[in-house]
Amino acid sequence: TYAMVATKHDTNPRQSPAKRATEKKLETDLNEEIERLQKMLSFDREMAFKWLRTTEACLIGTDEVGRGCLAGPVVAAAVNLEDLSAESQLAKALVGLDDSKKLSAVKREAISNSLKESCRFAIAEASVEEINAINILRASLLAMKRAISKLDCTKTGAVILVDGNQQIDFVKQRQILVIGGDGISASIAAASVLAKVYRDNLMKNLHEEFPHYRWDSNKGYGSKDHRDAIQEHGLTAWHRKLFCSKLNVEQLSLLS
Repeated sequence: TYAMVATKHDTNPRQSPAKRATEKKLETDLNEEIERLQKMLSFDREMAFKWLRTTEACLIGTDEVGRGCLAGPVVAAAVNLEDLSAESQLAKALVGLDDSKKLSAVKREAISNSLKESCRFAIAEASVEEINAINILRASLLAMKRAISKLDCTKTGAVILVDGNQQIDFVKQRQILVIGGDGISASIAAASVLAKVYRDNLMKNLHEEFPHYRWDSNKGYGSKDHRDAIQEHGLTAWHRKLFCSKLNVEQLSLLS
């Protein structure tokens, strides 16, 4: 039994079958979102009960976005959801939370705003230069390390839920690796949403300076319009040279 259940309205006999079907689907979708969130919060509560040793210690979820892009930094977020209870105001605000890739831009933005108002979080980047120098995996872990280090609650003890199967180097707190964590843990999913909204907005702003590459829509990923623009206009300082070298681009840089 879940604390939040969508209210079932009586069927209006004057409604058309199509409208009744639409309303039923909306109600079903809402209940599925509530159930998914409750499972995610339950996972985090179990992790907190198992691993946190003091009442001052906190549970942190971390995730990154932008690993597979041809351009732009990799961005990570770290999140501490202070109230993991099913009845909390936070739980009500986060209905619909999921892996950020599965959410619409409008839903991501709304959840991101709710998170910023009600939880402790930090966002950090690893630059294109760092990606080129140390590879994308290490840069992703570096961005997560930077985000975690920004959270004050780590000073009183913390357990880190990390999306994926890679430990973050030089983080002294206990790390729990959660493969597919952005669909399992509320804290990791929250980090995924915050990081993606931040990075998407960053790429939209860069699009104003480099409109040929359509970063407002592809966000730096290797879409056809992005690849075609690279072939025609070359690379910018925001492009990941190692990634783009696989495209057989003859021009190394517009900003060399």
